[in-house]
Amino acid sequence: MKELFTGLMTYFNAVKTAGGFYAAIGGRLSNTFAKQKTAYPYAVFFLVVDVAEWRFGGEMQDDIIIQFNLFSDKNSGVQVNDLYTKLKARFDNCELTVSGYRHITFTRTMARLLRDEERAVWQYSVEYDIMIEK
Repeated sequence: MKELFTGLMTYFNAVKTAGGFYAAIGGRLSNTFAKQKTAYPYAVFFLVVDVAEWRFGGEMQDDIIIQFNLFSDKNSGVQVNDLYTKLKARFDNCELTVSGYRHITFTRTMARLLRDEERAVWQYSVEYDIMIEK
């Protein structure tokens, strides 16, 4: 999965223009967890599942689910919804480069919005189904 994570971060870092996802989270995208006291807003991504599919002829394809979690400490849900819109604009059906693999799809499959009242934080969880092939 190292190659996928590298490809994902390379894709994320490639466009830093104002109004985009990178700028909206201040470049704060982390793998699996963010450091304590990371400034809001920020995002993390992590591997949910990786299922290998072997085809006749020995070809291998990975069916992978990656989840992005978007975090905002604003009282209203406006900022976290804006982050979701910008994440979709950047990653929905994107052309990801994964070293040693041929990228097939990057499809958003699910999203849910949560509010943690104890920490006063909004969280948008978004899953993508990714297929890559050797």
